[in-house]
Amino acid sequence: MPQKPQKNTQTAHYIELGGYQYWPVLVPRGIRLYTYEQIPVFLRENPYITDGYRAYLPSRLCIKSLFILSNETVNIWSHLLGFLLFFCLGVYNMASVLPAFGASREDYVIYSIGLFCFQ
Repeated sequence: MPQKPQKNTQTAHYIELGGYQYWPVLVPRGIRLYTYEQIPVFLRENPYITDGYRAYLPSRLCIKSLFILSNETVNIWSHLLGFLLFFCLGVYNMASVLPAFGASREDYVIYSIGLFCFQ
């Protein structure tokens, strides 16, 4: 009985990261990392970052690209984890701190609006 070919959703690409050698990076199908010369003009802000750009991605692949190594990985994850930390602290304040001080409904509304704006 012939075996059914397995569908490979990830392929190994080798990219150069800074002064290091080429690193193997698993990239989901459809996602490609571009060099500085290959990206659109509006993304060309720093000529010293020469490769690892995510470009031309639809929304679905943009979400998947959060989990690959690119030149934006640290920036994305530091903002995402910071958002989650302060969101959890805000919810904790609404659930524990505000009731302890006898906050009114207006206090909750103002705090919620402030929390939403800061996030």
